[in-house]
Amino acid sequence: MRIHGTTHERPVDRWQREWRSLRSLPPLPVVLARTEVHQVAWDGTFSWNRTRYSVPVAYVGQPVLVRELESGELVVEAAGEIILRCPVSRERFGVRIDPAHYAGLSRQIPRPHRRLLGIQQAPR
Repeated sequence: MRIHGTTHERPVDRWQREWRSLRSLPPLPVVLARTEVHQVAWDGTFSWNRTRYSVPVAYVGQPVLVRELESGELVVEAAGEIILRCPVSRERFGVRIDPAHYAGLSRQIPRPHRRLLGIQQAPR
């Protein structure tokens, strides 16, 4: 058994002295997640796993923290506030739009984009 260069004693001797004073760490819930920061595009969406998801248009141009939880849930936060919580889409190149994210903007969005975003024509 060699003498350790830092402690100047054999590790086995040190272990014998210290093991009784060691305690277990408290159990903490482990949340496994893939986390990334994304920029919200001009159309109020961001891309995750090749699917576009909408968030409220107030967040256009802002960074959002996106987490995919082990449970298969997608959680999106902006400035510490959860702005979207939904199941992760397994569809590749899909679009997940919530028309409520565009509430009050239907007259300002050009007609071709309304159809793409799933927004109904506002009554005149």
